[in-house]
Amino acid sequence: MPATWDLYELFKRLMREQEEEMNKFFEEMQRTVEGLTPLYTVYEQGEAIYYIVDVPFVDYSTVYVKAESRSLLFSCQDKKGRKYSLRLPIPEKYDKYDIKVENNKSFIRIIIKKAES
Repeated sequence: MPATWDLYELFKRLMREQEEEMNKFFEEMQRTVEGLTPLYTVYEQGEAIYYIVDVPFVDYSTVYVKAESRSLLFSCQDKKGRKYSLRLPIPEKYDKYDIKVENNKSFIRIIIKKAES
């Protein structure tokens, strides 16, 4: 076997090892990044405000929604373990409200309705 062939194989092996090491590094970095901001849209219809939150490959068992004064705290994880968080404003005119969370195949819908007095 020529010497250049051995050098070529050695170089390929070193490159493969470096690539694997970098992939492990990037995977670890993705796991440590917390609080990615998901895409969302908001619209108001009648006596309700709708927040549509889009988290790719969401793990629905991790969805957490909490009302806190004039805002709504949303957090979840996707199936790869990445964490998402979002603070959504609640308009002043919704002084008393009910919250409903609906899971859909491709998004999460949060509905804030004015509570009947």
